[in-house]
Amino acid sequence: MRPVRGQEILATATAGLGSVFTAIVDKHLKPGGRLALVLSAAVTTGGAWDKTRILIDHSYDLEFVVTSHDATRWQFSESANYSDVLLVARKRLPTERRDGSKDKTCTFINLWRNPTATADALALGESIEASSPAPIGSAAHPFHGTTNLMIGTDKWGELVSIPLQELWGNLWPGSAFAHTELVRANWLLRQGKLVLPGARTAHDVQLCPLEKLGELGPDGRDIHDGFTHGTSRTSYAAFWNHDADTVVTMAQHPNEFLSPRSRPAAGRPRRPASLLWPRASHLMVAVRLRFNTHRLVAVRLSQEGLSNVWYPLKLIDSDESHERVLLLWLNSSLGLLLLAGHRVPTQGAWVQFKKPTWDPMPVLDIGKLSKRQLKQLSTGYDSVANEKLEPLPRMDTDPIREEIDDLLSHVLGLPSLAPIRALLAREPVINNEPLWKAGKPEELAEASEQFELLLPS
Repeated sequence: MRPVRGQEILATATAGLGSVFTAIVDKHLKPGGRLALVLSAAVTTGGAWDKTRILIDHSYDLEFVVTSHDATRWQFSESANYSDVLLVARKRLPTERRDGSKDKTCTFINLWRNPTATADALALGESIEASSPAPIGSAAHPFHGTTNLMIGTDKWGELVSIPLQELWGNLWPGSAFAHTELVRANWLLRQGKLVLPGARTAHDVQLCPLEKLGELGPDGRDIHDGFTHGTSRTSYAAFWNHDADTVVTMAQHPNEFLSPRSRPAAGRPRRPASLLWPRASHLMVAVRLRFNTHRLVAVRLSQEGLSNVWYPLKLIDSDESHERVLLLWLNSSLGLLLLAGHRVPTQGAWVQFKKPTWDPMPVLDIGKLSKRQLKQLSTGYDSVANEKLEPLPRMDTDPIREEIDDLLSHVLGLPSLAPIRALLAREPVINNEPLWKAGKPEELAEASEQFELLLPS
């Protein structure tokens, strides 16, 4: 999609006033001028912000995206409590073509600590100005450098750069993680290449968009328009809510039954059960997650059902082994890496995954697996399906999560995923803990030494 000036407003009210405000400002900003906006962090990955990203892609050089990964202060806006970002973009001159910017880069500034004092903010600005961001690298030429943002002896964040050409028509995942190595691993894995921290070579991983494998079912609003809670067992099973202390295994049973509405709810249309129920499925993927408390992003029901806070996912191939393998992938460290990198940020560890997020999500291309691989993974699922998983912040010490990762590594011919698992567990968006309060210096040194032991030789 390309913007046509004078014919279309590249904004949507669905994203909120920020999207509309950006489009209005664009009409009044002179070529060569700069936008400096604090917007919802969803602008980087949210489907509702597509038009705003298109506007910036085609008319501006995106120069900086500043993100707070400080779990004590996710936002820059003083009166807001949601996650936001600061972006700076330069409007191109009429004589400048977008292709002329293909060699330019965007710097993603991922703050570990969000300054609250003017002196700290000024010092942080000077540090950014004096620093050269680490390149994202490529699978062909793995790069493992990190640029630390320092004020004195204190670390305040990391800087990474991504070529503008690679961002055009894409999400802006450079702000997805506080750790540059995770930003890099996510970026390259999206391209089907697994590059672990410190590794010399990349490993191929066959991925495809989720929508290639299946179709997501109705959302919670549609379910409420078509059903009420049944007072007894009915023909319409459901998996209701997502309680972190109850949903602890991949294998689950329906916990509610629904009754089709005979009349619409007040002020709402009635949706016929005959349209909703055929989209029920055994496989459920989360709509919303609180990374710091939840354990699973996908589950499999013992019978088909609908849900209020999960999307039923009906695969094109009805082979049950495909459901089992996809479920393993989504709850593995690689699945979580891609999932967290595509999240729509809401408030720190509280994130959303709407259909525009799930549909293009890269997942393991099950159709490319051999019969032997499919059987090995399906059998492996059976061995862990009813085992209790720990909350996501404890994934690095969770034996079941390790077993899932080791199974995928063995069958797909990949190295140990322990380094990815260890980094994810330390991410503020996962554990909701600030990195700058993560421990005393001697404790951090010990943790660093332990992490280095996990790196490939």
